[in-house]
Amino acid sequence: MQAYTQLSYKFATEPANLLKKTGSQSPLKRFRQMLRDLANFDHLPDYSVSFDTEMDMVTFRNRGTMLITTSVVAWEGRLDPEVFHDAKTVAPGWDIYVLEREWRSWLGENEIEPKHPARHFIKFCKSWYEKRGNP
Repeated sequence: MQAYTQLSYKFATEPANLLKKTGSQSPLKRFRQMLRDLANFDHLPDYSVSFDTEMDMVTFRNRGTMLITTSVVAWEGRLDPEVFHDAKTVAPGWDIYVLEREWRSWLGENEIEPKHPARHFIKFCKSWYEKRGNP
């Protein structure tokens, strides 16, 4: 799982640099005009675009509508292979490795460091099965 946060972001560059980075085949003069049109129309849903002709700079600002993801650090310890057999018993029909990924993600999201990982995982699988039943 991943956590989501909003990002306020501003990016400014010269049209010549942006032309190179985008790989556009337009001549620089036409590319500048397209940037001016983009800034005047300002129709991008997630970014506000402005063009400063005096400084010859185009600026893109995030409107705050986009979410960025940050990875959640999950518990990285190892489980005894026998635990998977026990987990299959309490959550029949479920893919135990999918449940393990869900469990690890849940641990990371809730910042839990299990003292007894095997028992904790079995309890998680049992609870998963009780809430969701057979797949």
